Amino acid sequence: MNTFKMCKFVQKYTLIAAAEVFNYTDWEKPYAAEHIRELPEKLMGTEGFEKINPSNLTAKEMKALNFGMWSEESEIRMIPLWLLPFLVDEFMGGTIDDLTIRPIKKADIDNDHRFGYLAYVLYPRNSNGFGNR
Repeated sequence: MNTFKMCKFVQKYTLIAAAEVFNYTDWEKPYAAEHIRELPEKLMGTEGFEKINPSNLTAKEMKALNFGMWSEESEIRMIPLWLLPFLVDEFMGGTIDDLTIRPIKKADIDNDHRFGYLAYVLYPRNSNGFGNR
């Protein structure tokens, strides 16, 4: 499965799990939390699942997946929080403090976010910026 389809797969089942918790009000709170918390492991255990390298996505794909825009004048995008558990161990990106593109290790990424976006950025594949290297 290509990167975009893998992202759509994760996004779809994350939204379904959240919607179930919202709507199945008879679920006990511990079960509802477990239902959400166990989702990454379940999805990653699915046949054909591959961890996601976000630098393989095009600008159009990032837009469709709601990656955050750094600015109107830049192709740089911010990585959505929902994608964090599914990232490859290392990808090419930068931080909001230093936009210089370099290897980013997932182990070094914290889950702090602003409006649902991590403090990590990347250029879309085939862009005028860094792209897919």
